[in-house]
Amino acid sequence: MLLTDKITDEQRTNIARWLESATLDVRAAKILHQNNLYAPAVYHAQQTYEKLYKALHLLLGHEEEYLKKKGHLYLTEKRLKAVKKNGIVSGDAELIAILEKHVPSYDTYSKNELELVKAGQESYMLVELARAMIFEDVSVIADKKIQEETKKWLQMHSAIFEERQFKIRELRLFFIFMGVMMLAHLLAPHCKYTRYPSKSFAPQDYNQKMGIVETLPTILDTADYAISEIRMILLKDSA
Repeated sequence: MLLTDKITDEQRTNIARWLESATLDVRAAKILHQNNLYAPAVYHAQQTYEKLYKALHLLLGHEEEYLKKKGHLYLTEKRLKAVKKNGIVSGDAELIAILEKHVPSYDTYSKNELELVKAGQESYMLVELARAMIFEDVSVIADKKIQEETKKWLQMHSAIFEERQFKIRELRLFFIFMGVMMLAHLLAPHCKYTRYPSKSFAPQDYNQKMGIVETLPTILDTADYAISEIRMILLKDSA
């Protein structure tokens, strides 16, 4: 389901609850980041995108019970690849190819999650790709080659949606979903490392030179935009 059916009042209420909760996390993350409290700021950013991702799953027709079974909805490389096979529309192989080419592979998620936490340049690239999806604007990508690849991907899916006579709001939802999915993937392991000290990494190890901390203001501004866009989709659907 991709907004091809009318959203019920109950669904709309549930989605609104998740969006409001995500909004609170965005606000908390911004305040914490401004006060150099990096670990809790990143934690609330992670919570923001987990809740956004769940809200989008509700928009795509999943029930609340589905979200409870999925827990944190951690996005492993395996799950990213599943998009290629079971995506919202066909033809997602190109996006996966871009991700695999320019973002480190995390086939064994539990083994490499700390690598993702400490990622530097890869964090910036993933954020740029996600923003290009959510804003439908490839100019946010610094690398010209990746910018061109992403532009072709966006154009391809626009053509697919037009061919299938999907509505503009459905295309917007799809692009937002893909961008949120990428940022949820980037932030997922921080749910643990921002809260629990371990021998390998602890909350106090977060610092302003880390890729995730440096890009956090952009990540949070992107969340604000995604939330407003989803709310607009809901508003138009109720009209």
